[in-house]
Amino acid sequence: MKVAVIGSGISGNTLAYLLNKNHDVTLYEKDKRIGGHSHTHEIVINNKKVNVDTGFIVFNKKTYPLFTSLLNNLGVKYENSNMSFSVFSKENNFEYNGTSLNSLFSQRRNLLNPKFLKMIFEILRFNKESIKLKSKTILLKQYLKNNNYSTYFCKNYILPMGAAIWSSDIKTILNFPAHFFIDFFKNHGMLSVTNRPQWLTIKGGSQEYVKKLTSGFKNKIRLNSKIKNIVRYKSYVVIEDNKSKEKFDYVFFACHSDEALEILKKPTADEVKILSALPYQKNDIILHTDSSIMPQKKLSWAAWNYNIDSPDDSPITLTYNMNILQNIKTKEPLLVTLNPKLPISKGKVIKKLQYTHPKFSKYSVSAQLKNKIISGKNRTFYSGAYWGKGFHEDGVKSAYEAVKLFEAVIK
Repeated sequence: MKVAVIGSGISGNTLAYLLNKNHDVTLYEKDKRIGGHSHTHEIVINNKKVNVDTGFIVFNKKTYPLFTSLLNNLGVKYENSNMSFSVFSKENNFEYNGTSLNSLFSQRRNLLNPKFLKMIFEILRFNKESIKLKSKTILLKQYLKNNNYSTYFCKNYILPMGAAIWSSDIKTILNFPAHFFIDFFKNHGMLSVTNRPQWLTIKGGSQEYVKKLTSGFKNKIRLNSKIKNIVRYKSYVVIEDNKSKEKFDYVFFACHSDEALEILKKPTADEVKILSALPYQKNDIILHTDSSIMPQKKLSWAAWNYNIDSPDDSPITLTYNMNILQNIKTKEPLLVTLNPKLPISKGKVIKKLQYTHPKFSKYSVSAQLKNKIISGKNRTFYSGAYWGKGFHEDGVKSAYEAVKLFEAVIK
């Protein structure tokens, strides 16, 4: 079959990799590069060449089984990473790092802070109680209120953790279905002090797996392809971009949901309803070396550092310490900050970027269950991490499921 894949993120590249074995595949990418959130930058810092990622960074074997298997099949090398989390407020001179007892009390005065000590017990209570949740409808904000969790615990621990994981504002996290939120924590070993998975990072950056995954069809990738429209007919599909107009037997949308609706001419009512319920939000990303954006005490520094000074409905401010996450050794800290609350020194900015991330809600979680109402119909298939919880494993899983459905349709 002559097949088109739209988008070269983890889902699109996995789709093309799987389909290319038996079909004639063309991969459309609107950007000048492939990879989507797998984005490695080759930079020079202190006269030293470094590969650093600003999107996808880490994975683990337990909760990324399909992705890990894919890497192993491709012979991609990876190494241990170090995952840790800190929360801090510049405005209120508050900070802690949950890695050890020493870093938890990096501000020694918190040893005598009743609210802080209560928060620790509430963390243990949440870890124990939340896995018993049976309801599929209750929202996280209702769950936290019904179970009498303090505002201090919510503001300084559980909501920053969720906002960091999903790159979403606090207001959005509060409106997550509680089971969606808790299932992720449970599956990633985050409701246990022990038995947590070993996090891993790809040697040389995520570009290394992208190169190997796409090597078999690299001559079939069309970069800088701005698709004008996609028209579906009874026996074929026509794709028109800024360079050509071409016929295909089937089309796979591996781009974001809103992008699919934008380029699809005459989407069905179901496609409009379902894809519109799976929105995306933008986050500004800065790669830099300005440590003033970090917690004040070095003991408080972690792999992920969340600044809680922003209002609940504002974009999150989160800084990844790439030296910790990717085992990079540099004199100055190499940092990636989402939506900085404070100005970053211009002389220390390396790159400015923008990514979009899925914005989950009870409506999107409900829409995810309706994938097969639109996928496999009208010579069209849908794939993407947004059909799961928004991570690399979800993207790979979605691609495998779309190919399985495709094979059933063409039999």
